[in-house]
Amino acid sequence: MEAKKDKILSKRGDSYKLVLTKEYKHKASIYVFNYKISLKDEKQETFTNAFDHMVDYSIKDYPNGRIKIVPIHEIIITKHKSWPIRTYNTVKKLFMDQMERLLNSAEELNLEEVIFEVTIIPNKRGKGKALKILDVINKRSIIQIKNDDTICLSRAIVTSLASNKLLENFTNSQLKHIKEGRPLQKRVAEDLHEQSGVEIKEEANQETGIHIMNFCIAYDLENIYCFKNNYVKVFKCDFNIDDLNLLELDIDDCFSDVEKIPFREYETPIGNSVIDNFCKYFIRDKFKDYTFISHYGKGYDMQPILGWIIKNKIEHSIISSGLKLTFIFIKGINLRFIDSINFTLCGLAAFPKTFGFVGNKGYFPHYFNTTENQKYKGIYPDKEYFGYNTMTIKNKELFDEWYNKVKEKEFKFYKEIFYYCLLDVLILAKGCTLYRKLFLNITNNCIDPFQYITIAQCCTKIFKTLMLTNETIGIHKKMTIKEVHSQKSIQWLEYISLEYNIMIQHAKRGGEKKLFINNKCYKVDGYYYDRENKMRNVYEFFGCYWHGCTKCYSPEEICKKDRNKKTMKELYDQTKERLKTIEDYLKPNVKIHTIWECEFDQQKYPEVDPHLKPIDKRDAFYGGRTETIQLYNNLSDLKGRYVDFCSLYPSVNKYCKYPIGHPITYTDISVDDYIKNPHRNYFGIMKCKILPPKGLYHPVLPYKQFN
Repeated sequence: MEAKKDKILSKRGDSYKLVLTKEYKHKASIYVFNYKISLKDEKQETFTNAFDHMVDYSIKDYPNGRIKIVPIHEIIITKHKSWPIRTYNTVKKLFMDQMERLLNSAEELNLEEVIFEVTIIPNKRGKGKALKILDVINKRSIIQIKNDDTICLSRAIVTSLASNKLLENFTNSQLKHIKEGRPLQKRVAEDLHEQSGVEIKEEANQETGIHIMNFCIAYDLENIYCFKNNYVKVFKCDFNIDDLNLLELDIDDCFSDVEKIPFREYETPIGNSVIDNFCKYFIRDKFKDYTFISHYGKGYDMQPILGWIIKNKIEHSIISSGLKLTFIFIKGINLRFIDSINFTLCGLAAFPKTFGFVGNKGYFPHYFNTTENQKYKGIYPDKEYFGYNTMTIKNKELFDEWYNKVKEKEFKFYKEIFYYCLLDVLILAKGCTLYRKLFLNITNNCIDPFQYITIAQCCTKIFKTLMLTNETIGIHKKMTIKEVHSQKSIQWLEYISLEYNIMIQHAKRGGEKKLFINNKCYKVDGYYYDRENKMRNVYEFFGCYWHGCTKCYSPEEICKKDRNKKTMKELYDQTKERLKTIEDYLKPNVKIHTIWECEFDQQKYPEVDPHLKPIDKRDAFYGGRTETIQLYNNLSDLKGRYVDFCSLYPSVNKYCKYPIGHPITYTDISVDDYIKNPHRNYFGIMKCKILPPKGLYHPVLPYKQFN
């Protein structure tokens, strides 16, 4: 927005003339106004009224925000350069004071020559975030050509011309009909063929679109079909499947309880378009909240999916274990990719036996799956292509029995790879469905395992939901920054306690002492009441940065971490005033002991330092430790042996006690006290130093230092 000409804002009876000379919007929603002010008298009140009028007009559409007013003139620029940004209610006094000093120092300044530039910065307001359109069909920037003929290209060309109004002799209504795909679109497209001399073929040059096999839960989860007629219906397929018999699976139900859980399988090489077609079809709004399951997907199947997601810049998150993907999540549509092997470690071939259904995964020559063999038809490949050398003796016997029956038959690569993948998906679907049923049955339909990522996560949920009683596990807050910085004060107070054999109350022993003075609570770092002398002892530890130490900081320096941005002098005065308030309240029987952080740092307290830092419970938990002692040894006549410590984790979980509730922390008990008083029953974690045996080559207890 910009004013075309000057706009007079003042009225005829006003003692000033206010003119808006320019008005525009700057980037980032910042609004700028330029004014000129002419005064009919030299009264202070007149300029104040003009100023108020100028500000009120500027902020009328932006009631909340900040404002900056800068008088623009050659003399002003040389005299005064700082015009800060302020809120509406504080800018007036500051600006008036600065203008008064400016006019007194620059008598030659003519106010009518000054342009007052007012900048308004409205406060930011929260806005809802629009959902990203992941379904290209619903994108308004893409027009989908819907046709059942072979002139989709020419239809797209005339639609593009109509959208940009480049077609001549057409009304706006006709252009709209072309864009909407009405019959006029086809007639104009046919005219384009005639004008260009391009023949319209009865069949297109290349079959386009994704080919969907419409069978039981393989793809179409909204219209589930069963194998009632014992066949698979395949349409628009690149190859023909003959004599495909699936009776081995004995599938007698349609998995109707499985909602939004598709199963998938890849066999490489998968071609250039398979991943692209798969992702374009499934990663869209139609499949919102779906969970895709593949077996050992972290080993391979998830990798091309992630590659496509990254290439197309789709917002996502992953969970990985090293280079293996455990979980992929598509944001916006809550689409999940998980791995069934994270729930059951058995191979896909063992699913029928494991879950008790009839099925046979069969064999496939994986080493024969190369680009040049994709259209192979001929005798069966040799055993080596099936991974025969890597099979166990029992599996070799089963394979030989099968191979001797089929080796004389014709091997059609396309048929076999389709059949193999189909069986993989159906076995995976059947096994996972039965697995899910078992979980739902034993958890009273409370826990669906495939809502989680791993079996461990699922079992934890079962334990917390069905077995854990209320108020059993204490929730401990993490150590805050304030607590970390108070460790020096605890060290100092503990040193005083040991030095004078007294028990000082502080944050780690009974909590900080609270003093209520004039309806206000004052906490002191340490407190000790001397009953013999009837004297109250208050101990205060002053962090130099937080209390404005005069030795470490200049008085004018701003404390950036203070929410009110006070100067060091203000913090120092505040500290002294607080001490005086406490002293006046407790006197006459009071002694106040203080120390500054910089004074503390110059001293050392070895007697108390080791055990004063708080316990980090994670230090008590370590995994197994390995070490390479010798990289190579030529064992000609010797036998190598393997020695390992068996993990105690399972036995501890089964037989040992677990702490419940919230712990009690003791900081005044030493190891000697614990040994000398065996009758005191403690159960928990102790922080202490343990001296290892001398000459021990392999350490048993871990120790970390220097990160």
